[in-house]
Amino acid sequence: MGQIGVHCDRGEAVWRFFDGNDYYLRVVASVLGPRVVVDTTGAFLEGAYGMTDIGTLALERKLPIATSPQVLILPDTPEMRGRANRLESGVIEARATSAMPPKYDETYRRDHRDHLRLAVSHAQCGVTGFFREGRWEDPANLEAARQFLQQRFDLRVGLWDLALNPALAVAVLEPEATLPAPTSSIGVPPREHERARRAADRAISRKGAGHRAEMDVVAALRPTLISAGWRVRDGNLSFPLTRPMSNWPNSPKFPLVELRFTVTKNSASVVAWQWFYNQLDITSFVDGRRDAFEAVAPLPGGRRDHCVVPLWNMSKGWAAPHVDWDAIAQELAVRSGQWRTLLAEFVEHCEAVRRKRFTKKSDEL
Repeated sequence: MGQIGVHCDRGEAVWRFFDGNDYYLRVVASVLGPRVVVDTTGAFLEGAYGMTDIGTLALERKLPIATSPQVLILPDTPEMRGRANRLESGVIEARATSAMPPKYDETYRRDHRDHLRLAVSHAQCGVTGFFREGRWEDPANLEAARQFLQQRFDLRVGLWDLALNPALAVAVLEPEATLPAPTSSIGVPPREHERARRAADRAISRKGAGHRAEMDVVAALRPTLISAGWRVRDGNLSFPLTRPMSNWPNSPKFPLVELRFTVTKNSASVVAWQWFYNQLDITSFVDGRRDAFEAVAPLPGGRRDHCVVPLWNMSKGWAAPHVDWDAIAQELAVRSGQWRTLLAEFVEHCEAVRRKRFTKKSDEL
């Protein structure tokens, strides 16, 4: 998730391009306040004009109420039209609120259509629908204005002035009946479905083999690390530095800070993770005590942010032959105690933030 953009001479962003899951796009829609949005997913439509639940982020960030976009450009599909109609009528789409799934589920079968590899051979742009002030209008003038200005981009006249001003429209435009929007998706050739199914089966097989190899490593480390205070949760090894607690009232309970072990095909690592990413920065804490942490183990590269900081890694994973996992378990058992001592002050900061949150909530009640 991130952004790139086209900048004007003063260095201010004119266009920004966003990519991410629906939750991320809904959050962006609620705070960005753009005048014009080109939305390819429908998430901006929901976030900018409908009520959305973004969880505790609204409390943590104190998100402002942004002005809705003046213009929203969407793919003209039955789904998008239905979503616009539901928002206009005040119907909010329900969303699933199931618990987070486990890291690996051998019964899960990914939709083979995710593996389709299709190329666009032809594309046609045009205005086929115009929704304004709660009703659908004839898009002919708007499409005629778009075509006219595409050919005469040298003219200093606005698209909306040309399309919505009756005098200008009559004098300049020659509107024609617009083509109706497609009512169905194009069919995928059967041979592509078959190729996608084979690709999905191969991906599932690779994932299953990798998961079994990861579990073999966890099983090898488990006896030694469990005796040193580690635990296994959803097949993953972690070393909690606090008891399970909620970070907000009525939220799930997890350790506020913990060490996490991860093994992949070519590497193994331990990171320190903390829950208060919006208020505390564990990377800055470790960097400020680099010499002490380096005395335990050389600090590796990798992901470093307010939430996660790597403490140890090695360039061998479950695919490497002849790895002495018993020796590595003993090494981590010793180092985890040293890391606990070095992170004790940070744990106190986390507990203080939690106490302040719960005290504030009690005062509000």
